[in-house]
Amino acid sequence: MRMSPLPLVLLLAASFLLPAPDVLSERTYIQALAIRGNTLILQPFEAEENLTVQEASPEQALCIAEIKAGGKVFLGHTELVCLSSPEDLPTLRKLLDEGISPMCQVVLAPPETLSPHAGDVHYRQIRTAQRNGAFPPADLQAVLNSGVVYALPEV
Repeated sequence: MRMSPLPLVLLLAASFLLPAPDVLSERTYIQALAIRGNTLILQPFEAEENLTVQEASPEQALCIAEIKAGGKVFLGHTELVCLSSPEDLPTLRKLLDEGISPMCQVVLAPPETLSPHAGDVHYRQIRTAQRNGAFPPADLQAVLNSGVVYALPEV
C-alpha cells in the first residue's frame, strides 16, 4: 500500500510558513534596568556595557534595544529596576505587558546607579536589608499596589 506524499508536503510547507522559534541563545537577558522618562537603560547579565535607548514608548524602546543587542530582550529574569522618580511608575506598568519579572526589586535611584555589574550588587544589598528588616518590601507587585517607591538603601 502506497502512502500519499500530501502529509509530508503539508508539513514541509508549514515549516516554512511558521515563524522561527525564539532561540534561547539569541536572547539578551536583562539583569537590571533604569527608567528616566522615555529613556531605558538595560543592563544585560554578564555584559560589559549597558544598552541605553530613548524612544516615545517603552515598547518602542525595547524594539530598538533588541536591534542594538542583536536578539530578543528578555525581562523575565530582571532583578532590579531603578526609577528616577515616582512619575516613572506608568512606564513600569507598561513593562508588565513585556514580561518583566514580578519579583524584581523596584527602587528610586538615578540611572547612573547602573554602572556595569552594579545591578547584582544593589539587588543583593536590597535583599539582605529586607531579610534584616531594614528595608520594606520593594518587589514589583508591592510597589505597583501601593504606589510607593523607596530610595535605594545607602551602604
